[in-house]
Amino acid sequence: MTRSKEPIFAADHTKRAARIKMPPRPDSPEQRLHDIVSTVGDWIWETNEILEITFISDRFFETTGLVPEVLIGKTIQQVVLSTDSSAPLDRPVVFTLDHREPFHDVACSLLSADNKVLHFTLSGVPYYSTNNMFRGYRGAAHNITPQLESQQKYHSARRSFTHQAGIAEVSRSDALAYAANVNGTNEAFVIYDQEGQLMAASVGYANLYPALDDVIIPGATLKDILTEAAGRLNIKEAQGRTSQWVEEKIAERLNPQPSHQEIFRGGRWWRIHEQRTREGQVLSLHTDITHIKEMEATLMDSETRYRKLVEMAPDLTCVVTDGIITLMNSAGAEMLHADEPSSFIGRSFNTYVHPDFREVLRDEVEQLFDEKWMPIRLIRCDGVAIDAELSVLPFSERGLKTIMLVARDTSERKRAAEALINHDNQLQGVMEAVIDGIITIDEKGIIQSFNPAAQKIFGYNRREVIDKNIKMLMPESFAVHHDEYLRRYSQSGTPSIIGQGREVVGRRKNGSTFPLDLAVSVLKRSGKSLFIGVVRDITERKKAALALHETKERFELAISGAGEGIFDWNLHSDQLYISAKIRDLTGYKNHQIKAISWVRMIHADDRGDYQYNLIRHLKGETPTFFKECRLMHKDGSFKWIRISGMALRDKAGWVYRMAGSVGDITQRIEFQNQLIDAKERAEIASRVKTEFLANMSHELRTPLNAIIGFSDVMLSGLFGTVAPRYHEYIENIRDSGAHLLAVINDILDVSRIEAGRMELYPERISITDLIEASIRLIRDRANEANLGIKTKIAPNLPDLLVDGQRIKQVLLNILSNSVKFTPEKGKIVIEARLKPSGELVIAITDTGIGMSQSDIATALTPFGQVDSKMNRKFEGTGLGLPLTKSFVELHDCKLEIKSECDKGTTVSVIFPRARLLT
Repeated sequence: MTRSKEPIFAADHTKRAARIKMPPRPDSPEQRLHDIVSTVGDWIWETNEILEITFISDRFFETTGLVPEVLIGKTIQQVVLSTDSSAPLDRPVVFTLDHREPFHDVACSLLSADNKVLHFTLSGVPYYSTNNMFRGYRGAAHNITPQLESQQKYHSARRSFTHQAGIAEVSRSDALAYAANVNGTNEAFVIYDQEGQLMAASVGYANLYPALDDVIIPGATLKDILTEAAGRLNIKEAQGRTSQWVEEKIAERLNPQPSHQEIFRGGRWWRIHEQRTREGQVLSLHTDITHIKEMEATLMDSETRYRKLVEMAPDLTCVVTDGIITLMNSAGAEMLHADEPSSFIGRSFNTYVHPDFREVLRDEVEQLFDEKWMPIRLIRCDGVAIDAELSVLPFSERGLKTIMLVARDTSERKRAAEALINHDNQLQGVMEAVIDGIITIDEKGIIQSFNPAAQKIFGYNRREVIDKNIKMLMPESFAVHHDEYLRRYSQSGTPSIIGQGREVVGRRKNGSTFPLDLAVSVLKRSGKSLFIGVVRDITERKKAALALHETKERFELAISGAGEGIFDWNLHSDQLYISAKIRDLTGYKNHQIKAISWVRMIHADDRGDYQYNLIRHLKGETPTFFKECRLMHKDGSFKWIRISGMALRDKAGWVYRMAGSVGDITQRIEFQNQLIDAKERAEIASRVKTEFLANMSHELRTPLNAIIGFSDVMLSGLFGTVAPRYHEYIENIRDSGAHLLAVINDILDVSRIEAGRMELYPERISITDLIEASIRLIRDRANEANLGIKTKIAPNLPDLLVDGQRIKQVLLNILSNSVKFTPEKGKIVIEARLKPSGELVIAITDTGIGMSQSDIATALTPFGQVDSKMNRKFEGTGLGLPLTKSFVELHDCKLEIKSECDKGTTVSVIFPRARLLT
């Protein structure tokens, strides 16, 4: 058929295509088939990535009379032109395809071969490669020329009825006559006004619903028609909800959407397209698409059969169009080491051809049709070159020049041939390189081969053993049985050691024997047997095994002899190994228990703290795990244990094992409890003693005061003089009573301090006054002992806030000890000064006999006395320094004693800054 001019598409701008956002989809043969079938129409089309038309189906020619090749290679912009008559025909129109989005039912115009205007709607979807690269569009076209002609006739008919009230008043006969003039065998239509009243319907539409023939008449309401249809047609969606279903369908009919729907009615497939006219009526067009559905099924069946045949092929089978792979089977993907066959789609076949063969395949591909197989080298996806044979077959697909390639891998065959050629050399190389000795003998025990490892093991050179009997490598006790074994095997054919490893004894060239691992296999060749023995010297392994056994025995002996129990926890298997000591503590007989069983044996009161410490160690918060707790025996008794351990971690820091020891500390805990009880009893006794002494102060001092008072009265002669003979006795009575009262006062002071009843009465006192008052009380004693007392008081010293009586007693006690333990003509120095830290120091230094460190500790102990010849001057109770230390500490002060034997002593009282008054 000839054409007068090239076809022209014109985009209708009054109806814009609805844009639908759709993510990129990787392309595949299955996706291609789905895309085509989902949009199939009167003809099918396809473009490349620059929107050039690459394919139009044969129905294009049937519908338009135009040869499809006239549009191949042209872009959509070149063939879709503006409908504006004033615009030049070569001006491109911005079309939806530039947005790479799906589109549906875009109205276009086309001049057929006989110069008639044909109207179509185009639908299409984009398709993409496996790496989401845009490849082009695929879609279909639908001829809507008959529908448009029907609408034009309808509008003409409506204008002819302008003298009537409205189209809804057209009679049934007029409507049927009108429908007969515009109806085709493959289409039907119905028209409703804005209120849902039927204005007109074609005969084809009435034939679709014969059960509703009496209600499909002009003037009938859509509600009545749908209500009757729900009952007469047994519509499942309407069962039990007719009113609601009718309302839903009325809303759909009176508000048509741009998309279409497909139904199966009367044995045919119909596409329903609804739209609203400019006057507001709703036009519903029904187009018979049965032939399209049949084409879809036929296309799908043929594609399925075609793909199954290709997939079943054992060799690489692919379809190549213009050098691009459009289909690849699983065998090809496996041959080229790819995960999926779809990964080849859209790639050049030359990518997988070795460079040395690409020109041959490109220039001589047509000559290959006459040859059965051609040797070629292919490149796998991992870059490895493989040898193959290639066959090329002509293949036509959708009118394009396409070929089918079949390839089979010959690499294994070639490698097998090369391996066979080099087999002897390789075998010899293996025998030379292995560390095990390999010895072959014939049926008579004669050595046929002896590799270097065997030479090293036995000490023989190869020439010394070849063609000799294997018995030369065995001790006499083994050699006498060897020939008999070979004889029995040759007669019965039943092996006793062949195929099994065993330990034997070998003999070296120097006559020494050693343990061997021996494995024997047999090789049948030309009806004869060749025995192959693989030997390994296991002397070192035997030594290591013996050492390991001894180590194990030592370990078991150490565990059994140790006083501690040993545990080993495998966290992967959650198994806990416990030694015999732990089994004795728990009553378990098995040495393997579950970790949860161990936790349950911990006393309930100790379990929470035990698990807390364990979890901290497993998390790495503590370097070791340690806990003392009670462990329950199976008989219900408890033992105190000390458990310690450490976790082992892998390179990632995860704990996989933990080991440690468990010791029975029940006796130690019981002893500690006994000590605590004894300490508490001693403290109670001490408190009782202290409270007794504190309560007895009045009873002790009252008679002493009377003795001292009456002695003073008798000495004063108040009631008359006494004989001189009794005067000395009365003085002794008075001095003894005063001494005893001083001792009782010291004891009572100690008791008060221990009982916490000593109270201080702080007052402001001058340091100079404090020191001078203390010296006045001790000066007479110092003079009697012929001792000198000096003072060094720094100027401008602050006053003290202290209990003056107690601090004076402190200084007096220290001075008394200095006088008591300093020889005649000695010196005593009292110094008062401020330290750089702001503290005040009163230090008393003498040149007395001094003390050792142990003597200082004794002197600070209540009733503790340092044994010395000097203490005969003044007897003491050993309470002076302890009381001094207690009084100092009650004032938050510090007492320091520095002494050296035969050189003297320095006692310092250090007052904190809080005790100083500025």
